[in-house]
Amino acid sequence: MRIVSVLLAALCAAMGFAKDWWTEWTPENQKLCRLVPGRGKDGGTALGVYAQADGKGAGYWSRPFIYKPNTCYGAAFWVDRYRTGSEVIVENGYQWVIHGSDLNTGWTEMKTVFKTPVGDQMLTNAYKLCDYHPQGETFFDQPRMVELTPQWRKADGLELGDGEFVSGNLYSFVTHLKAPACAVTRPYVGVSKGARSGFKFDIPSGGEILYRFNLPDRRFRDGEATICCAYRSAGRIVVEAAKDGGAEWMALASITDATPYQISFPATLFPCADLQLRLRMEGPEKGRMQIMMVGFSGHFDGAPARLVGATRFIEKETGKVFLEAKPNDYRLDVFGAQLPGSSDALAVWGASSGRKIFRDCVTPTAKADALRVQTAANEAEAVQLVLNPARDLADVRVSVAGPLAAKEPGAATIAADRVAILREHYLDITITTDQMGTRGWWPDALPPQDASLWPAKAGACTPFWVRVQPPKGTPKGVYRGELAVEANTTAGDVLRTTVPFEVEVFGFELPDRMSVATPFGFHIDTVYRYHKAVTDADKAVLREKYMKFLGDNHISPYPMTEAKPILHWKDNKDPDKASLTINWTDYDREAEHFISTCHFNALKIFLEGMGGGNHNSRRMPQIAGAKKGELLYEKLMAMYLGQVQQHLEEKGWLDIAFVYWFDEPMGPDYDFVNDGMRLVKKYAPKLKRMITNRCTEDLMETIDTWCPVPMHFKVPALEKCRARGDNLWWYICCSPPGMFIGEHIDHPGTDMRAWLWQTWGEGVTGILVWALEWWTGRTAYPDPEHPQDPWIDPVGWGKSYTPGVKRSTWCNGEGRYMYPPLAARNGRQKETVLEGPVTCSRMELLRDGIEDYEYFAMLKRLDPKNPLLAVPKAVYTDLDAYSADPSHMETHREKLARAIEQLSEKRK
Repeated sequence: MRIVSVLLAALCAAMGFAKDWWTEWTPENQKLCRLVPGRGKDGGTALGVYAQADGKGAGYWSRPFIYKPNTCYGAAFWVDRYRTGSEVIVENGYQWVIHGSDLNTGWTEMKTVFKTPVGDQMLTNAYKLCDYHPQGETFFDQPRMVELTPQWRKADGLELGDGEFVSGNLYSFVTHLKAPACAVTRPYVGVSKGARSGFKFDIPSGGEILYRFNLPDRRFRDGEATICCAYRSAGRIVVEAAKDGGAEWMALASITDATPYQISFPATLFPCADLQLRLRMEGPEKGRMQIMMVGFSGHFDGAPARLVGATRFIEKETGKVFLEAKPNDYRLDVFGAQLPGSSDALAVWGASSGRKIFRDCVTPTAKADALRVQTAANEAEAVQLVLNPARDLADVRVSVAGPLAAKEPGAATIAADRVAILREHYLDITITTDQMGTRGWWPDALPPQDASLWPAKAGACTPFWVRVQPPKGTPKGVYRGELAVEANTTAGDVLRTTVPFEVEVFGFELPDRMSVATPFGFHIDTVYRYHKAVTDADKAVLREKYMKFLGDNHISPYPMTEAKPILHWKDNKDPDKASLTINWTDYDREAEHFISTCHFNALKIFLEGMGGGNHNSRRMPQIAGAKKGELLYEKLMAMYLGQVQQHLEEKGWLDIAFVYWFDEPMGPDYDFVNDGMRLVKKYAPKLKRMITNRCTEDLMETIDTWCPVPMHFKVPALEKCRARGDNLWWYICCSPPGMFIGEHIDHPGTDMRAWLWQTWGEGVTGILVWALEWWTGRTAYPDPEHPQDPWIDPVGWGKSYTPGVKRSTWCNGEGRYMYPPLAARNGRQKETVLEGPVTCSRMELLRDGIEDYEYFAMLKRLDPKNPLLAVPKAVYTDLDAYSADPSHMETHREKLARAIEQLSEKRK
């Protein structure tokens, strides 16, 4: 009877637990678990999990629960913890979701959605909350399990959920299981003998996943899929398809490796109104595989449409929204304005640089009398010119017709060579970064037009990137000229038109050196490899061109120099006689040159003797043969660090110098990091000590520069760090999930620029990215003679830390802010290529954001209390809630510029 009453209580309490909810929960490890009165979110009782001496084990709290079959459920709980690095897990027989790096100190509500297997029997299973290998204290409060009803978006006779997208006669679907709601999508039928595990589907031997794709009154005529496997212990997944509800399954592929698979569906499956996709696991009893992404796209017959899917999960009993999968509405926005020179034969229109111009963008009905740009002197700003021809064109070229002239007779001009017109190159995205993207062609690289002449397809958008950079001293005013468009038609005719082009130059100029610190990782050996540079002379030419490119975009690379200071030790075995002389000659020559000519504002200092590593591995500290823990080690480090600080101070570089020798530490690494940073603090106290970690009490003794990812920025310890006057930086990479700003190709065009607006708005003074030229990854391209072609393959293939994983995806464009020139696109050419890098739209928008940050900084220096210094809510309301519409930034940027003009005039 006790078991029955508990199960009934669980079922009745599905919409929220009673006041004494904790009485129904049982600890599975008495040593680690205990009830903690007064420690709950609202002062009530919490379920506590505490670390034990060896840092191992798992603290489980559980209660039984009765589930309906083929039903959508939502699991939610509040969690607070101290010391990071452990994994918080919510678990039952159908769901096993890990929350690790996405949890901060402070009460956080976690939600996730899952679906029970198809059947007709009630299901009984435990609902568990766990801290795996706890490293401190973890507290759970107010857990609940609710039955949900999914609601899909409806329009144009379609019903589409999260991850689905229709444009014209193309249907696309992708589910990234790292998102809380992506385990339950409209095409998802269910999983048998398996569970959602972490951000994957964990499928044991005999289990299967089933998807069904259909659209009302429409029939698919082709299809292709991408299946990303993230882990394999043994066995294989058989991928099968069936049409129109039939029982005859056709084998498509056999997945035997933890790697992405591209699958084309055979023509015999089409046409069909209903297409089923089954992933069936075969193998030994203990074999299992994990699927992290399922993507499908196909063309269909019937009425075309334009719709992005969305899903709301509604609590069945209350009607409240439990969770909403936010749609990618930006993907189908209509924006821009038609320009003079547009005709039935060739639609010509302009758009903000902050918009992604997809091939299926709709030509706007709004009209403008010129293509316009607003900029300050010594600033670069761009706009997009879009062509959409009625028939195929060849050899399309856009040029600026002479200098841009101010309206007043005899006034200044902007030379034609200050206007760059670049072609936009598309990449085929089949493995989307996250739920913010869709499968299909995305623009990114911006090659110069003289690289080749390009065609323009009928009915598709062909965009050009038009960037203007007035030099220092350019007078305030409006400068006018024309852009000439010329192309060959398939009939042999030449099609020509002109577009009025107008540049307004504000009444001020930007400084050469920006206020926000911009340290970005740069691996020059990759450049040499792709360019086939062997001689010192060729390497010097390339290094100069790449460093100039980075300087022009206000990015400070690390390492900045190839040379290192040379340490000369004498009597270094005797702590009483040891002496040190450092030869800085080569290092100083390189650093002085690039700091003065490229205006870099961040200098990462490599320190001998510190060791290093990350949360996966470590290098132990030693210098001149002395190891950490020996008296001699500290003696030598004191001598060395003191000289480093003194030299940087003499060179005037202390304001831009920082040390960063351990990456992304977790709880078990904190003591190691603190030991090393104490040495730096003691013997070189003026050096900034930076760590890529959230603000935490555990590191406050030694760290003064914090650099977390945005999702770890707002933690309780943040305000204490602010009060101490610590430096606040942040970085982005593949780790923030969708809805946070990312550096990726398949994200909204506003991302890179909006990141700097968030940077200003949150009081952050530095941005960091780990790499600029991650053009190839060894897991996908192991042959050093045949590296990746980033012009074709958009994926940043990463290192794999998971056993059994052959190729790990690190998102599209990850660590790639420039491209090798087309002549060195894949590093397989025989000759040395001495051209500089090719920019991309993400780098361009990042530079624009850095310059926007400077607008704020300039205005603050002129008027510290100006209300325009507050970033408008229309730009962003929270770090995971920002606008994909660039007009909000552009409007406020103009207000900043007008204020700077007026205040500058008053001071003259």
